[in-house]
Amino acid sequence: MHIGTVTRTTTPAAAGGRVIFFLLCVVTMLVPWEGTAAIPGVHTGVFFICAIALVLSVIRVVFTCKLRRVPPVFLLLVAFVTWSLVSLFWSRDESASLRAIGTYCSLLCLAWMIWEHCQSTNRLYWMLRSYVLGCVVALGLLFVNYARGVEAALPETTRYTVAGVNANTLALLLSVGVVMSVFLANNDRYARWASWLYWLLPVPAALGTLLTGSRMGVITLVVALLAGLVISWSKSMRMAFLVFLIAACLAAIVPEAIPAALIERVGEGTESEGFQLRQEQWATGLEVWSEVPLTGVGVGAFQSAVGRAGGHDIVAHNTFIQVLVENGIVGLVMMILLWGVLVWYVWRLHGQARLLWLGIFAVWVVGSTVLSLESFKITWVIYAWIIAASPLGQRASSLESTGPVHTGVILARPKS
Repeated sequence: MHIGTVTRTTTPAAAGGRVIFFLLCVVTMLVPWEGTAAIPGVHTGVFFICAIALVLSVIRVVFTCKLRRVPPVFLLLVAFVTWSLVSLFWSRDESASLRAIGTYCSLLCLAWMIWEHCQSTNRLYWMLRSYVLGCVVALGLLFVNYARGVEAALPETTRYTVAGVNANTLALLLSVGVVMSVFLANNDRYARWASWLYWLLPVPAALGTLLTGSRMGVITLVVALLAGLVISWSKSMRMAFLVFLIAACLAAIVPEAIPAALIERVGEGTESEGFQLRQEQWATGLEVWSEVPLTGVGVGAFQSAVGRAGGHDIVAHNTFIQVLVENGIVGLVMMILLWGVLVWYVWRLHGQARLLWLGIFAVWVVGSTVLSLESFKITWVIYAWIIAASPLGQRASSLESTGPVHTGVILARPKS
């Protein structure tokens, strides 16, 4: 007779949930180098993985008859996507609007899946680890391109990036990874063996950012390092010293490792030709918006509308202007409300959790001033992570889960 024997059974629903979560971690890992994993002439590998995860998620919900009640902030995401869909009726470029609507719908589904399956601190940690791993892969590909002399297809000073990823976008993605890596270096007790990787990542990430030649990327990198310093300082003086040491190493390595032309380029600032071009695009975009201030020109129709008005055939390179011109005042107000609620969610967290998400959000805001990030995967993934991390989002759910929602460094209790 065996006393104290415990038999553990795994239900199909629980096993399916783990499979879906694994797929979401793979998607997260692919985000920094998504274009490299593309299938020529079709879609990126991320698209098919997300599609499989969505089908499995729907089957799991039908099979278990259990669905997490999403928090109210999700209604703002749904409202924005719905408004984008309605804008098809007055769009100045229907084909571009249809593509943009498809993108927004897929991003909304991805955000929902992360919310549905990120039910604990441990799972959220795994998503952060996956993203940092993706940054490591992206940096490896970037340095290989640099060593082989494979330049980015840009009509400017020699710059480098990863295949299928814009140089400026890659710089932003690496900056987000820097904040995460410093946070994990300070808090990841489960994967202590990886702490050296977390502490080392900011150095190659900084060198990679300089290789992209992105002026905005250098600014977001500085913001990321400052966020890392604050995170480490709140932990201990020893941790903060490591960040200072990283900065000192960068100061010593950069002049020797980075071509002088790239260093000169990132130091041009607002006097650069690229910045002047973007200012012209912003001015033309605002002129177009003034014709239809309430509704905008239709989602995805910025390039077409501004091009017809004498502007350049490029996006706004500013998230706020892009949303305003395409979705009008109505759409911009929705997004501002969303951003305000997310900041409130973050502010209700404590300690390291609050600093992590404030740091990532600060990097995103800085990047948004010179990039159109409203329909980028990283934007909606950050939305979903913040909602999943916040106890306010957890409180809004009536989930009957396979396990408890743990409170910890990320899922901390709100302030009273």
